Formats: sequence, structure tokens, C-alpha cells
Amino acid sequence: MKRQLLILSGLVLLSAGLGAAVHFTGDQYVTSVFYTSLILTATYVIFPVMIGTFLVRRIADLKTRYTANKAVSVLSIVFLIVLCLRIWVADTSSLIVSYGIIGAGFYEIFRQRAYRTGMHNTVVSSCRIQQRSWPAAPLMNTGG
Repeated sequence: MKRQLLILSGLVLLSAGLGAAVHFTGDQYVTSVFYTSLILTATYVIFPVMIGTFLVRRIADLKTRYTANKAVSVLSIVFLIVLCLRIWVADTSSLIVSYGIIGAGFYEIFRQRAYRTGMHNTVVSSCRIQQRSWPAAPLMNTGG
């Protein structure tokens, strides 16, 4: 809990400092960095602090708690990436392309992770379709 409080206070101080810099400079890049720090602070408060403290720590089973911790970590990273892309990418079409590239990257990461852990074999074996023997199609006479 001390570690979380220390990280949270550092993020709040960083956001406050950047807010003061925005007030004095008004530069677009400083403003974007300030919004990014706000998103980082809010993401840290929502996911690791609130969800991690109030939900994940109440799970009694260690394996389920570990899985929930990993899910919270992945969700916080996805949330952070999506919102930071929204701040830094101004063009709508570029934003959509960025979301597509990030989505494809996450798909590839999870697909490879499923192959490594053997999850793919479980999914394939539970969804296996029995082969049927279809009658052979009659050959058509083409008049030759």
C-alpha cells in the first residue's frame, strides 16, 4: 500500500507540474504531455489501486487472483494506449489505422501466447468437428 501511495503521489505531482507548465506556456506539446500524465494518473487510480485493491485482493484462490491481476494489467495497458493515441493522433483516419495496428498486435501476442501455453490445443479439441463421409459427386459428361 505504501508503494501505491508513493507512485500515486508522484504521478499527481507530475500532473500538477505539467499543469503549471501548460498554464505558463500554452504550448500544444506541453498540453498533450499534461493530458497524457492525467490519463496515466487516472489509469493508475482506476486499475491497479481501485480494482486491484478492492476486487482482486478479495479473491481467495491464488491461481484465480494471479489471472485477475494479469487481466487488470492488460486492461490498463489497453486503456492507456487507446486514450494516449486519442490525445496524440489528431487525424481521424490515422487514429483508426493506429487502433487497427494496435489491435492486430494484441491479437498476435495473445495468439502466440495461446500456442505457447497449450491453450490452443484445448480450444481446438473442444471445437473439433467430426469428419463425415460424403457420397462422391457423379462425374459429369461434358460431351467429349
